[in-house]
Amino acid sequence: MKYDLTAIQNLPDTFSLQDLCRVCHISKRDGRYYLQSELIPCTYTGKKTRCYQIRKKDLLKALKDYDERPQKYVVPRKWRENGALYRKRLQPVIYLPPQDVSSETAKMYYQKKLDDQPDLLCAVQVMMITGYSRRTITRWCDQKNVRTLARNPRVWIPKEELYRFLISDIYNNIPAKSKEHLEDIRVIYKAIHKGN
Repeated sequence: MKYDLTAIQNLPDTFSLQDLCRVCHISKRDGRYYLQSELIPCTYTGKKTRCYQIRKKDLLKALKDYDERPQKYVVPRKWRENGALYRKRLQPVIYLPPQDVSSETAKMYYQKKLDDQPDLLCAVQVMMITGYSRRTITRWCDQKNVRTLARNPRVWIPKEELYRFLISDIYNNIPAKSKEHLEDIRVIYKAIHKGN
């Protein structure tokens, strides 16, 4: 995203998707992704045309977050390749707000999720918990995002280490999330913000 700050300042207080695409130099499809995933807050009017209303202050706040954490704003490959999500509104929450990531609710949720697991987990068990592929889990280990106890011939991850990773910003900011990860986020978000 290569946004034009001068052009943004010249926008009215409320503007449309077309204006967003023009000042941020993005396609309409990418613009819809940002709005439907609520990375850029907006109001959905339900109209057939100009159905998104975006406030300038919300866009500026989102761009500040984009400058700090650009990986959070990477558009998933599936969205660009086949438009699988193009006609279907995304679930509203695909990232936890920073204050929710390390909240007591998130900690208790993941502790409960890991309660029945053994103290040492192999890659297959981590795959079942997180929904990510073995290759992704191996990459986490190679990048030292998750510390392993032993790697020969299998990867063994201590349960406490996996728990630490699950409540980290790195895990929360994965751009293309697994179904299990998205479900975890929605449950935690609902528990914190809707009191369920």
